[in-house]
Amino acid sequence: MSELRFKLAAGTNVGLIRGNNEDNFIVCPDLSKPEWIIPQSDDYIELGAHGALLVVADGMGGMNAGEVASAIAVETIQEMFTPDQIDAVRDDSKAIQKFMADVVKVADLRILQRSQDDSSTRGMGTTVV
Repeated sequence: MSELRFKLAAGTNVGLIRGNNEDNFIVCPDLSKPEWIIPQSDDYIELGAHGALLVVADGMGGMNAGEVASAIAVETIQEMFTPDQIDAVRDDSKAIQKFMADVVKVADLRILQRSQDDSSTRGMGTTVV
């Protein structure tokens, strides 16, 4: 099997309306290893045997603390996507879908809990893909 390498770059922009950037992103180029990166434009990524995971969390602009919500989502995904967890589900497409949905639910619960614990983050939210 030949090695698959690709270039990947990512970036965010605050845009024309808001004063702060509420977006977060992270990449795990090889799900068999617990190594996460923020890709630079000149990085070559080698796709691992178990594939890669690219995460983008877009904090909801106009809401309180979208940057906090997007950071919690990214951190939760990093924490839960471990090689052991991937090995447990990687050969079963339904298990993969359930695992991914469960991870997003945990992130959502953590965001809700934070907004209850810290009034400055009430109403915060993010999308994640």
